[in-house]
Amino acid sequence: MEGAYRPGHFKGMATVVHRLFDIVQPDRAYFGEKDFQQLAIVRKMAALLQLPVKVIGCETLREADGLAMSSRNMLLSPEQRKAAPLINKGLQMVSTFIPHHSPSAVKELVTRFINQSKFLEVQYFDLVNPDDLQTIANWEGVKEVQGCIAVLTEGPRLIDNMHYQL
Repeated sequence: MEGAYRPGHFKGMATVVHRLFDIVQPDRAYFGEKDFQQLAIVRKMAALLQLPVKVIGCETLREADGLAMSSRNMLLSPEQRKAAPLINKGLQMVSTFIPHHSPSAVKELVTRFINQSKFLEVQYFDLVNPDDLQTIANWEGVKEVQGCIAVLTEGPRLIDNMHYQL
């Protein structure tokens, strides 16, 4: 998802993190769950390379209105900041849609909900397997899902995600 919009980003990030792990030799490494795709890639890299480091996800901190905390939030205009909590509200809606709608319908409903604001535009929203980031085509046999989203404003680009148990 992110890779399609930021070519080379994850390759560079993985190279830097791997080099850092080589130099520091940590037993544990902590990464924020806000950038879930990055966390998943670091976990996969550590496993594939059999690195002796436990990669631990740290919960996303949120503002009182549900917006994921980020230094980018300070760059939002007052109107954008007021609209931004729609991202979290849209992600929360997914759990009520899952039993009744297909994954593609859920993505459409959430995208439409967030895009109702003239200050927000969903760049992507996908429902993926949290282990391999592959898109979920149907709910059959699925036990957990990660919803990953990027939203454009006229200022900063905002990312968020949410985990769902089925």
